[in-house]
Amino acid sequence: SIRNDLCRRLNVSVIPWVQMQSFKCVISLDENESVVWSKFREMQRNMPKNTESLITIATNDAELDDSIHMSSDSQKINGIRGARAMHYLVTGKGHPEPDLKRIYVNKFSIVPECSSEIHLVYDNVVGNLRAFGVPSGFSLRKKDESRPTVKHLCHISLEQNEVVLRFEVPFEELSDYEIWYGYGNDFYCNITDEGNRAIPSMGPIYIKEYL
Repeated sequence: SIRNDLCRRLNVSVIPWVQMQSFKCVISLDENESVVWSKFREMQRNMPKNTESLITIATNDAELDDSIHMSSDSQKINGIRGARAMHYLVTGKGHPEPDLKRIYVNKFSIVPECSSEIHLVYDNVVGNLRAFGVPSGFSLRKKDESRPTVKHLCHISLEQNEVVLRFEVPFEELSDYEIWYGYGNDFYCNITDEGNRAIPSMGPIYIKEYL
């Protein structure tokens, strides 16, 4: 990798490294390419779990200036995020980036026979999770469907460090579904913490693994 090659050239065992998740674009992609684009971000999200001194920055709330390049305003925001992440790696002061900690699932108490709630608990959150406008960016895919959609997803709420997804699927059928956040290449995500750090794109997250 580039990082390993740089370490060899500098004759050091490891150097602190900050990377940004691939952000959105509005070029035309087919469904297979959209899945690959999403799974690459999932790989980036998971890399710090197995790599020393590495942080991945979420960029899914960035704006574009053209079909594929991040706007100058968003570059400034993500530059600050990257600087804070590097400061944490080097000094241990501050916070690591928000990331999914665990998931738990409930029947929705009002109509338990046909609705369920999925709670996604995030770690390393500064203050509470927030969104300007309606929280957006999550989608669901059933195993026999070609792509994630929001057709079953009826409500998203933010409760401190949790995202709560309510959707009209019986609890008994949840094992057939998977969760995505920021699917594909053209999406709208707007959930951050009070430190203005976005939660990362992710998926597929298989619900059956948490039942």
